[in-house]
Amino acid sequence: MKKLVYKPFDSSMAFLGSIVVQQILAIVFVIASTIIIGFTEGSMDAFWETEFATILTVLIAQFSFLIVFFIINATKNYDFLKAPRIKKNISLINIALCVVIAFVAVFGFSNLVGYFDLFLEYISYPLINETPLPLDGAFWLAVNLVLLAVLPAICEELIFRGVVLNGFRKLGNGKAIIFSALFFTLMHGNIQQTVFQFILGIILAFVVIKTGNLIYSMIIHFFNNSIVIVWQYFSESSGEISANWGNFLIALLIAIVASLSIYLLIKVLKKENIAKTKDKFVLNDKTGNLELESEVNNDEAVGINFDNGNINVVSFKSEKALYNEIEENSFKAEKMNQSSLIIFSIAVGLSSLFWLVDLLTKVFYRKWLTFVI
Repeated sequence: MKKLVYKPFDSSMAFLGSIVVQQILAIVFVIASTIIIGFTEGSMDAFWETEFATILTVLIAQFSFLIVFFIINATKNYDFLKAPRIKKNISLINIALCVVIAFVAVFGFSNLVGYFDLFLEYISYPLINETPLPLDGAFWLAVNLVLLAVLPAICEELIFRGVVLNGFRKLGNGKAIIFSALFFTLMHGNIQQTVFQFILGIILAFVVIKTGNLIYSMIIHFFNNSIVIVWQYFSESSGEISANWGNFLIALLIAIVASLSIYLLIKVLKKENIAKTKDKFVLNDKTGNLELESEVNNDEAVGINFDNGNINVVSFKSEKALYNEIEENSFKAEKMNQSSLIIFSIAVGLSSLFWLVDLLTKVFYRKWLTFVI
């Protein structure tokens, strides 16, 4: 029988595995490209500046998440849909609310993030405010949307809100939200993205916990990235931020209003049930509980499964009871065991190291070059 509830160890392994697999794929890519370019007598520097190399780099990062997701679920016998809380039942109202949340997040926190960029400029960190691929023309717009919006919305959500968040919920929802947002931020390995990625990670985690459906975090993630890409496509410049306390307080106020708005929007989101029905609830004389009328009168069989050679009839009532029991009992608080804590520490340490390397190489090396020149 497939397992349906991740554990903290799975969450830590998912993140550590994503880092390791991504580095392995990157090394293989570098070695392969070096060999091929060596035969063609080309230039490595020229190759790394091509759009083809950039596209492969993006694909390596996203596919590493998919690889880890499938390895964890396959090797530990998890249900690929139910364990990460992927549910087919989605409502148009929830979809619309998710789109609004994405818009509020992008424009509500943009000014505040802009002040963090000013700080990075102050310490000589080179800012990147453009997509890694060209944005000239409809073709490149479509390529950017697929690589930087569609793929991250699927691949990153499967790992960070699918496995990481749900596994850490065994430690309590608060820790799960913070840990998943922290891992999501560190994964990007880019200091410039720190503030917004952490905020976005918290928003996405709240949405998954509120709705019980990973599809909605995917929708928000997709629209968040798409808005940024399309905005850059139609905008000639991102505009300048005036560094004074008055404007900073306005930016902070807008961010607070955006936070409250998103909180209220998430509160309106509805939790998706395993099945929709128009049946009314009636009192079951045998159990004394309120149950669906169709279940009290007729426990209709909906399928069969095979377990150790035995054929079992599966009914709607038994499926619903099993699902409800899992939902109620799967996230009971427990402490992280020693193995989980070790993997967690290694994952945080390794990702933090990459984060610091990004700072050291782009700030201090740049300052050293300026001093030498």
